[in-house]
Amino acid sequence: MENPFEPKKLLEAYYNGFSRKENWELTLSDDFRFIGGDMTNPSPVVGKQAYIEVIRRFSQRFESMRVQQMIVEGDKASVIGNYDFIFPNGAK
Repeated sequence: MENPFEPKKLLEAYYNGFSRKENWELTLSDDFRFIGGDMTNPSPVVGKQAYIEVIRRFSQRFESMRVQQMIVEGDKASVIGNYDFIFPNGAK
């Protein structure tokens, strides 16, 4: 039986849902910690619900997202993705 928590499978499930803007949050634990996203505040966002709110706001700014490269080595991973942004003035 495959391990559903294997890093590559977990990231694939997250980004597959993230690109569709649905069900990505199912991959998060309740004690999820996110570091980044706000260069003026390096404190981590702690908790699934707090991160969902961060992504809810961020998702309003992009039309689509594609994973370009995923590197997984043991329990460490890096993902490079492209986002098609929509700016407040409507420019893409």
